[in-house]
Amino acid sequence: DVKVSVIVTTHNLARYLGDCLDSVASQDFEDWECIIIDDASEDDPHSVVKEHWNSKFHFQRSPENLKLPGARNFGFQQAKGRYIIFLDADDMLAEHALMLLSEALDADPNIHIAAGHLDTVSEDGSNRTRNSWPFTEYSWYGQMAHLNQISYSSMMRREVMERTGGYRDRHWRAEDAPLWIAATSFGFRAKKITEASTLIYRNRNDSKSKGEPGDGDWTSWFPWRMGFATHTRDAFQLAQSERHPRADLVPWGAQGLPQDLRFWYVPDYTEPLVSVVIPVGEGHEKYVIDALDSLVAQTFQNWEAIVVNATGKLWADGFDSPVAGAPWAKVVNAATKLKPAGARNLGAEYASGNAILWLDADDLLLPHALEEMVSLYLGTGGLIYTSQLHSDGDLSTPLALWEVPEFKCGAVLQQMWHSMMCLVPREAHIKSGGFDISLPGWEDWDYLIALQAGGLCSYKTDQPTFVYRMHTGSLREQSFSIREELHPIIIEKWIDYHEGKKHMPCSKCPGGRKAALQQKGNPAPQMSNGSPDEMILLEYQGTRMGKVLIRGPVTNTYYTFQKGQQKFVMRSDADILLSRTKKGISDFAIVAHEPKPQAAPAFTRPPVLEKAVDPIFPSMPVASVEDMTVSVLEGSIGEADDRTIIEWLRQEREGKQRKGALKILEAEMNGRA
Repeated sequence: DVKVSVIVTTHNLARYLGDCLDSVASQDFEDWECIIIDDASEDDPHSVVKEHWNSKFHFQRSPENLKLPGARNFGFQQAKGRYIIFLDADDMLAEHALMLLSEALDADPNIHIAAGHLDTVSEDGSNRTRNSWPFTEYSWYGQMAHLNQISYSSMMRREVMERTGGYRDRHWRAEDAPLWIAATSFGFRAKKITEASTLIYRNRNDSKSKGEPGDGDWTSWFPWRMGFATHTRDAFQLAQSERHPRADLVPWGAQGLPQDLRFWYVPDYTEPLVSVVIPVGEGHEKYVIDALDSLVAQTFQNWEAIVVNATGKLWADGFDSPVAGAPWAKVVNAATKLKPAGARNLGAEYASGNAILWLDADDLLLPHALEEMVSLYLGTGGLIYTSQLHSDGDLSTPLALWEVPEFKCGAVLQQMWHSMMCLVPREAHIKSGGFDISLPGWEDWDYLIALQAGGLCSYKTDQPTFVYRMHTGSLREQSFSIREELHPIIIEKWIDYHEGKKHMPCSKCPGGRKAALQQKGNPAPQMSNGSPDEMILLEYQGTRMGKVLIRGPVTNTYYTFQKGQQKFVMRSDADILLSRTKKGISDFAIVAHEPKPQAAPAFTRPPVLEKAVDPIFPSMPVASVEDMTVSVLEGSIGEADDRTIIEWLRQEREGKQRKGALKILEAEMNGRA
């Protein structure tokens, strides 16, 4: 039982480590331990630790080069302290740091992260100077505007790391800033408790931060941010905005107080519209937190997450769990090891949403994904699929666009049309019988054929909505390696369609259209775009003085008015509010004014390569046109893809040269041109 754990991480910084350890050992505070993590250094930090040895030092080597976020998390897993403070090996604790920060946490249980000021020194440790940053007090709005408010070496209660899941491996730049966002957005409180310096930061020309191209857009995974600013002056302007641009997305536990509301929205997700099912196989445990974080990053929030542990092994609890930092995720443990198809079927059994989104553990949704897909789903009732961005694994490099084709009824018989990251009506999934786990491979392709055979229409979104990590799994390659075995199995299962005895019942699918989104909440956050059809400008002229909180009778949205104030109100609420009168005078009057559009969701798209890449999906070998009669060709041509038509035309011109067949093929080619 120790009060403070100081976690020192070092990677090739042994030349500075002695100063760092001396600054810890010389503190005027006794109740501490120091965990020193050697993150695959090529120098010799262990000899430095022995030279500066203290019985409270604990030296540990990481199993591999974890990089700074991973090394800090690894250090936390070894720590026993009630309070945690991180310290890089080239920096030092200032005098009295542990005493000042721990006493503040002891004194006020409402403070979860205690920060002090910062001094800098030159690379050789000389020229100690008081820095102009951090600011006087922690501003949640500033943090959400890309203005980091406190140093990485602030002291936090242990539960901050446990509940947030700690650092994310993907945050390879400014790793502390998004941690402070997550913590202070989900119920924890940060405070600068002293103007005394508690950290001495060493300015090095070869430091990690100096070698990085800026600090990155570390607010991009939080859709309730104030916006993205490329310059500090712009960030200050965002932080001082009169109102939050997306108050409907701010977590109700956020440290910042709403400017024009009594409280942040408190959503009610007891009846989610979308159930996101994420199967996690062996080796993918380290990726699933990114997939879950990409759900939190959505601009549409009425979803539930069902994580299927398909490894056949129980996961650890607490911080060691793959879903640490996502306590809202529903974890389903498979009794035995499952392939993705079986894991998806199992997850669907626990789904309560109207629709199911299949999301692989190693893939990431872009922030607008659910808003795009759900809008199209509500307007069509069909399967919603999407193009994707293709990553070779390094999310810091530009991504390739995999553009998938528009839906064509029956074409799925010849080729899998899109990835399994798609939105499917839950009833359609149940009707299809789910994924066929008896197949030795390509269960995804078979599943999409079954959905179309059941009459489900498909619709493609306008934009790519997710990032596909190409080289993190092996099942895809395994299926391709046995394609000669799989082709006849798939054909035999759907032989009536291949022979033209049956036709896909999706030839009369209505056109795709989007519907307006409305999230359920208490009060309900709205996804309105501010169009005249949805909102109307009202002026409050009632008798009540001061701020008046009025609940929308239809949408359950709360509106705050003062006498004479004008605000946009959802039209369905406005119709009833206008009918309310006292002594024959209405509380509200319509203002003849065109509504101003609500701020668009602020997110930054990842860099994308200019040239798109053709996606690689399983497909049937091209059949020989010479084996077909002209009538069979005519019945099959509508369900063939462009690749097949080109091949058939080549075969016919070089082979039988039947006039009827050539006429059909050339007409089809001209029609598709």
